[in-house]
Amino acid sequence: MPDYPNPTEMMKKLANLYSVEENFEDPAEFNRRLASIALDAAGRSTKLSSEWAAETIAELKEVSSQAQSSTEYNEKLRAFVEKQTELTVKNMEAYSDVARQVQTATLELMMEYSNKMATEAKKANQSATQAARTSSKKDG
Repeated sequence: MPDYPNPTEMMKKLANLYSVEENFEDPAEFNRRLASIALDAAGRSTKLSSEWAAETIAELKEVSSQAQSSTEYNEKLRAFVEKQTELTVKNMEAYSDVARQVQTATLELMMEYSNKMATEAKKANQSATQAARTSSKKDG
């Protein structure tokens, strides 16, 4: 009766090629860097929101101050609307800049890690192929 290779032993040999510790470090580093990108964006967005709110409140104080006539009140209201329009445009540009930077940083990170994973997969495939050839030569 022929002596067939033991599949359990082959799997153990393949598992030895795949280090759990090394493979923990890459996803952990990826997640750390991705979280850093997200948290940085959240911080910048929060700062923008806070500044926008402070500017709006300051403008509302001006509008709510006592007006001597309806004309004066209308003028204050018109100035408020103009200022809010300017603030909205300025802040939307700032938010879009934050989003663009996050998108760019995330894409660069994903490309870096996909290239790294492709290289590692190629090495693992070559190692597994070599291990299978070596095992089949011993059995044959």
